[in-house]
Amino acid sequence: MSYKKKIPYQLTEDQLNMYVLEHLQLGKRGYAIKIPILAIINAILFKIRVGCPWYMLEGMLFNGHIVKYETVYYHFNRWSKLGCFEKIFENFLTLPNDIEYILLDSTYIESSLDCSETEFSGYKKKLN
Repeated sequence: MSYKKKIPYQLTEDQLNMYVLEHLQLGKRGYAIKIPILAIINAILFKIRVGCPWYMLEGMLFNGHIVKYETVYYHFNRWSKLGCFEKIFENFLTLPNDIEYILLDSTYIESSLDCSETEFSGYKKKLN
């Protein structure tokens, strides 16, 4: 019997400091962030994992802090535009980890040899 490892979907404080924090660009001027970075990162990971709209994050509890979806979206949008997530992903690729932890999308495409009939994850019928 083979057991699959449970893939973590929340970061701990140690994982945040070790893998993520050095690649995030945090503002040096302006207002200080009231919600810890760990709660924001875990809210982003939850949103990506579940696929819910941003507004559904409103009032949810992450690491003991209630988040506003506008705050989470602001940081996600800013870090996306600055390329922080690409840097974090490239860092994960250099680590000697299991590939299961880096898996982003598990969908697949089935096709015939001449690619005339294509099926996506078995849910769409083959084209005629």
